[in-house]
Amino acid sequence: AHVDADADGVILFVDSTDGGLRKYAIREVGSTFLAAGLDDHEIGRYSSTMYLVGINAANKFEAWLEEVATVKIYLVGQTKDSVVYNLEDVAVADPVTGSWQELDANTYNVPIEANGLFLRAGALTAVNKKLGFRHGDSTDDWNGDIERITYLLAGTGIRADDVWDEYMESTSSEVFIAAYTVALTE
Repeated sequence: AHVDADADGVILFVDSTDGGLRKYAIREVGSTFLAAGLDDHEIGRYSSTMYLVGINAANKFEAWLEEVATVKIYLVGQTKDSVVYNLEDVAVADPVTGSWQELDANTYNVPIEANGLFLRAGALTAVNKKLGFRHGDSTDDWNGDIERITYLLAGTGIRADDVWDEYMESTSSEVFIAAYTVALTE
């Protein structure tokens, strides 16, 4: 394996040099994420994304690529103790659309000692949609497009009371908590 013995997850760079949308999936061993199909999980044309995923005791995760010649997955880092991965990503209820809304991570079984989230977000339509995440104390007003019929992983900090903000243009997107972060203790 190419990770340290005490690694509990890996940081991946997913790169597509393909001129078309290509289906892909990354998950923890034993997860049922995407077991029903890959109809709405693609990487865009000539695009790339980062992904974090938990690994098992044998340092393994699962990946599926529609096109191995033009879509590649590169190991770029590892996590140790500071990221807690969900074997089954936890669905987040859609907030009110069209404005920034506070969401409480405690609602989704994230412990109060957590200080950040990794969110898996997907666009479910053939049209790009605006979607954004920010720390609960932030006033940044940036929200970007999530390309049609694609998914990605985003990270955001959360307040001490486990709150983050989310902007969703429409409910034709979906968001899941893939993992949360905790402070390292010596």
